Amino acid sequence: MDKRRQYEIAQKHDIPMPRTRIFEDLDDVAQYVKAPDLPFPCVLKPVHSTPFLKAFGFKAIRAASPPELHGLCDKYFALGHPLVAQELIPGGPEHLVEVMVFIRKDGTPAATFASRKLEHFPADFGSGTIFQSIEGGAVRELALRVVDSFGFRGLGHVEFKWDSRDRGFKFLELNPRTSVSSLHPLACGTNFPWLAYLESAGLPLPGPSREYQAGKVWVFPEVRLLRMGRVRMPQEAPSRWPWARRYTQAVLSLRDPLPEVFLFLRAVVRDMRRARTGSANRRRA
Repeated sequence: MDKRRQYEIAQKHDIPMPRTRIFEDLDDVAQYVKAPDLPFPCVLKPVHSTPFLKAFGFKAIRAASPPELHGLCDKYFALGHPLVAQELIPGGPEHLVEVMVFIRKDGTPAATFASRKLEHFPADFGSGTIFQSIEGGAVRELALRVVDSFGFRGLGHVEFKWDSRDRGFKFLELNPRTSVSSLHPLACGTNFPWLAYLESAGLPLPGPSREYQAGKVWVFPEVRLLRMGRVRMPQEAPSRWPWARRYTQAVLSLRDPLPEVFLFLRAVVRDMRRARTGSANRRRA
């Protein structure tokens, strides 16, 4: 989804969000850096996330100063990837919360599921490697406000960050798809794939579901091992062993082990290609 349009809608409906500057073109950027109103460092986000991530392998960029912001915008606008600038909310990944929703065609919620990140990778702007389910409460109601303002229908998830300065959640983005932790709600008692099937098949959906198991942890130990060089879970986790039975696994399943095998084979092939590329570059140098 177009982030410029998302933030325009959020501002129109008074959704709490970080201070944001939307750039229409490079002339707009040049005018802005003469008198910026965002604190630095700030974050630069692509208007269209998926093609940007595929092209460059990261989700967002930190800009430390107005000249750096100008230079980064020059670079990525020229490559066909316009950016928006946004205030950085203080705090680590543990302040990030996702609310997964399924909204019926009539606009009423069929189910919601809230979770907070305990860890992500890469460190700055990454995908979650550990999530913990939480009770929805105020952030659930705010997520429903967001999807109602957007006229959103179907399965998606809304991302927020807790701002300790005013003790409130700030809207980051709405994604019209499931989260990386898609098996987490299912393990906690909320079956979003089943709801999507019923809706697409024209079958009646059950009544609104708000109940699920809070406090359950989802973990992606393969990414932690292969990309972060970590095995043991954080000190505050219920168990330091990431494959403990109490955790919901991102990929590993003894009933269906092939995805796990594929994941490790792909990692081996990727590392071999990187090693060959690095060796070739050193020879040319």
